[in-house]
Amino acid sequence: MGSSGVGRGAAEPAGAPAAPGGLGGDSGTSEWYAGRMELLTDDQITAELSETPGWTLAGNEISRTVERRDFKDAMIFVGGVAFLAEEANHHPDILIQWNKVTLTLSTHSAGGLTAADFSMARLISGLA
Repeated sequence: MGSSGVGRGAAEPAGAPAAPGGLGGDSGTSEWYAGRMELLTDDQITAELSETPGWTLAGNEISRTVERRDFKDAMIFVGGVAFLAEEANHHPDILIQWNKVTLTLSTHSAGGLTAADFSMARLISGLA
């Protein structure tokens, strides 16, 4: 995923300190500069997915592919996603394939999905 170093991924900026105790330890939570992140249970993930149309679950991540008019439109969309991600301080992995943009969310520091991932997904869906 991200190339920002061990213990960091799409959810944390390169300047963020690594989570204490590694990637979340055995507690199911992780603390870093933005606060405490708790992993969602399977039931919570199912409930969140039902409120987040267009996003699919694959392992410890959710993803969505958005098709835009052309490459330029895809890049403008990605710029909007970047703005939202910076505002929320929660960053998706982004794959651009001409007019198709695939977004993947997971809180790497917590080792899976948190409420922040679904909140960010819903913000992104507002752009699509």
